[in-house]
Amino acid sequence: MDIIFSLWALLVIIVPFINLNYGLAIYLSYMLLVPAYGALFFGINIPFNLVNVLLLIAFFLKRGKNSNFIYWPLLPFAMYFVACLILIFVQANTPLDWELEQWRKDVMRCLILPFILLNQLMNEKKGSNIILNTILLCVGINAFYSLFVVFLKGLNPYVSYVGSLFQLEDLTMYYMSSVGRSFGRVSGVFYHPMTNGLFIGFSLVFSFIYNKWLKKKWILFLQAVLFMDALLCGIRSVLVGLVLAMCVYLVLVRKIRLLSYTLFLCCIVYLICNFIPGLDTYLDSIINSDKSTQVSGSSASMRLEQLEGCFDEIRNNLLIGNGYGWKDFYMSKYGDHPVILAFESLIFVVLCNTGLCGILLWIIMGLKYCMSNIKKLRESSSLLITLFAFYIGYACITGDFGYMPYFLVFYTVSLSLILKEKDNVKYFSGEVN
Repeated sequence: MDIIFSLWALLVIIVPFINLNYGLAIYLSYMLLVPAYGALFFGINIPFNLVNVLLLIAFFLKRGKNSNFIYWPLLPFAMYFVACLILIFVQANTPLDWELEQWRKDVMRCLILPFILLNQLMNEKKGSNIILNTILLCVGINAFYSLFVVFLKGLNPYVSYVGSLFQLEDLTMYYMSSVGRSFGRVSGVFYHPMTNGLFIGFSLVFSFIYNKWLKKKWILFLQAVLFMDALLCGIRSVLVGLVLAMCVYLVLVRKIRLLSYTLFLCCIVYLICNFIPGLDTYLDSIINSDKSTQVSGSSASMRLEQLEGCFDEIRNNLLIGNGYGWKDFYMSKYGDHPVILAFESLIFVVLCNTGLCGILLWIIMGLKYCMSNIKKLRESSSLLITLFAFYIGYACITGDFGYMPYFLVFYTVSLSLILKEKDNVKYFSGEVN
């Protein structure tokens, strides 16, 4: 099996210089289906950021210097990273070399692949079909495999095997932990269950975008499987994030009456689930601190204590925080924080890293994301904003464990699908910057 993964990694590196469309498809399949942090080639781990650089070289070799590029969808995120770079030079609680290295890695991981995907998808019809089908294939494989793992009580033979190849920590006992969770924690094809929960949520929203514009009947079956995954994966945050995303979507399309009916239905489902063994404590722990001891993870009251811990940590640097990447720096030296634990909210991460300025930057980035999509797409922007709402909602409950690259992949693919189906010629020609 290690030969298969090595050959797969070799194709990831070589094929983009031969055919960029197939190269991107192979890379996306590896990135989404192999639970690793790089491409493993006969024992040599090639970081994804190095692969991103090679992809960028292949992209420019194919497109040439005189091509017009589309970059407006990524501007809010690029501006956020520029602002964070400026903050780095006035922060003092984290080593400067650590901050710059973390910033470099994040920029390369978040912006290079989405930029290539966006421009390739918008300029080549054949390429868009190959990449879109690859994304759907990866979504389907993870959806059905996650449902299969449910019946194994969280045991994940595929991830355990691949993890041994990459010498990753074995999380089998964490997956199988069933205290208050009848199904364990399902990680699907991903190394960590939280990443799988994120991917399931993104996949559900993406499936609605796909179905709205291409109207394929078989997608309804995939949506049913994904919904079962969301319910049974053992990650409460998926359900909360999806409910939030649904509410945002109904508000955007002005379906207020439907929103009220939906919330009422959610309450009925919640009451019914209270009579199902395992699901009662699992769902109650989301809002009820009295049952938090039965289901591992932080309840609402614990989160408030952790938020106080964040303000205590940055009491001397309230505006700018302790430094870019300080959370990872702290945990690499000391492990879990005595109060904030594993920084189980995007808010905690941003506060500790970049203070109140960081919170403001995220708000500005989110507003610019929404406004730019509304301006370009008008009513067609609702599902893209819904995708962002799920991302923010989920990250605010679980923390930030490298979620942005996954979001930007789904965003750029979804955006290109909407623009192409709207047959807006100016986007194909690259006139919009």
